[in-house]
Order: sequence, then C-alpha cells, then structure tokens
Amino acid sequence: MKAEGPMSAPMIHSNGTGREALIYQQCDVANALRDVLKALAAAAPNERDYYPYREHPAQWREAVSAHTRRVAAVSALLEETQAAALAIERAR
Repeated sequence: MKAEGPMSAPMIHSNGTGREALIYQQCDVANALRDVLKALAAAAPNERDYYPYREHPAQWREAVSAHTRRVAAVSALLEETQAAALAIERAR
C-alpha cells in the first residue's frame, strides 16, 4: 500500500480552524502512529514461532516480509504527518 502523496496544507484564515489547532491535530496523529510503531515492534515475528515450518521456510520469510511492509507503511504515514504539521506551521 503506497500513499498517494503529501497532504496539501490548508489555508489559514479567520473563518477556518486555527493554525495551532491544525498543528495539534497532526501531532495527535503522529503520536498515535508512534504508538502503532511500538505495537508493531512488540508484535514482530519471532522465529521460534515458525520453527515447526522447517520444511517450509517460506513461512518465516513471508512473515518477516509482511511485518517489514507494515512498519514501512506506518513509518511513511508518520513522515507525511510530520511534514503536514510543518507545512501548516510554515503556511502564511
């Protein structure tokens, strides 16, 4: 799953949500994504859970590959969210 691209920074104006609130929203998302990364780290595949598949070592490789993809996807979302917060902060 690949992200479509960075989110456009909203226009900060008197009738819209304030800059600070928008930045806090992005920070909340970033903090939640950091929690997801911690949970993913705790749930990383452990080879001892796969050793009964000795005749089929692909099971272990597939588990590691899937885990790596999940971590990369969440990491990419975190980077985009941090960039969005910075863009909002810099928007004039």
